[in-house]
Amino acid sequence: MTFLEVLKAVLCNVGRDDVAASLSEEPSGEARELYETAVLSISAAENELARYYLPLKHSEKLSSPDGNYPFSSFKYPPVRILAVKAEGGGKADYTLTAEGMISSKGRVEVEYYYVPPAKNGLADGDKTVENGDLAALGATAEVCLVTGEAAAAEIWENRYRAAIDRARYKSAEGMKIPPRRWV
Repeated sequence: MTFLEVLKAVLCNVGRDDVAASLSEEPSGEARELYETAVLSISAAENELARYYLPLKHSEKLSSPDGNYPFSSFKYPPVRILAVKAEGGGKADYTLTAEGMISSKGRVEVEYYYVPPAKNGLADGDKTVENGDLAALGATAEVCLVTGEAAAAEIWENRYRAAIDRARYKSAEGMKIPPRRWV
């Protein structure tokens, strides 16, 4: 889903179809506060999903003459490094520092989990929100909580958690547990 679609879904879920319908430009007045809360909530939900429930994996090739790979040189902010391969395809040792990764000189291929960049409003309207349907549910719960609708927030939070459980179950469908063997 695009960011604009998720934003409209969140606004409709909280009963503000009027604000959702007028999103050709950024709202003003009382609707502006709700709009800003929804934007921040979507980014927070997308971040939470990527960090704790449904990690996003990316692989990219990097090069360094001295073996120092700062995190700023990665396409996305890494959360966890999964594997580092040297130029020949073999596994490369690496060490993580506060600023980046130290590995072999030359070219390496790094596979890692990442956090998607935060969205900043209608300017990012056509950008993709990873797991957009789940992010919309989480953001709706957050918006309800911030606006003082505690009962509605609890309902949306329960829907959000149930949807996460279903998505995690689906992602594990192909996995098999090996049968127990007697020695």
